[in-house]
Amino acid sequence: ASDVAEEVSNLEMLHGGADLRATLALVETLLEEAVRSHPRLTSRRVLLFTDLGRSTWGDTASREISGKLKEISSSSSVSLIELGSRETGNLAITSLLPSEPIATTSQPFTIDAELQNFSPDDVSNRLLQLKVDGNIVAEQSLSIEANSKVSASFTTSIAAPGEHLIEVHLADDALAIDNTRSLSIRVRSSVSVLLVGSRAASTRSLAIALAPELLTSSDVLITEILESTLAEQTLAEYDC
Repeated sequence: ASDVAEEVSNLEMLHGGADLRATLALVETLLEEAVRSHPRLTSRRVLLFTDLGRSTWGDTASREISGKLKEISSSSSVSLIELGSRETGNLAITSLLPSEPIATTSQPFTIDAELQNFSPDDVSNRLLQLKVDGNIVAEQSLSIEANSKVSASFTTSIAAPGEHLIEVHLADDALAIDNTRSLSIRVRSSVSVLLVGSRAASTRSLAIALAPELLTSSDVLITEILESTLAEQTLAEYDC
């Protein structure tokens, strides 16, 4: 009994769908092995731990599945142990994207999230958090009508250049796996821009428009070259 209890306690809950046909085929195989290995044991019991999800148990109406269940039940005691939650509401973060293509240490940037309420009931005052490198930096409360979508945005800034983990987390519900989305964002100390002109100083006006602080200091680093020297440049060194 202790071995069985240990096996059950070590089971990991997965969020993917179950294969009822494969499960029943495995049960039949195990029962046949039990008969061969222990012929003196005439009493057998099958315990099926399940959340009774519709996508899995909807197949019971088929002749194949109902026939297998009857066959197993004829030689063994079969019990269903329901592990599912009666709570049917589910909110999910369906999208997470930065609103700007480039983030720098000197400017705040915005993260846009899209959330969807898959339940038939309105949800109010659900907490939504923004985390940067695992630390909560902002929060907001959301209300979403039944079977609808809503957008939420966070504006933040990061002082240290480099790769950073951005997470948006929704307060947990019955299905926790879709309550968090994350992305990696590279924060630059400056943005490198390559301007190519046909003659000397032909890109000067554009350079000043891109970086008005060009004569003093700027987080936009402008490099101006002639068309004739473009083949000599390593384009991967520039952001745009």
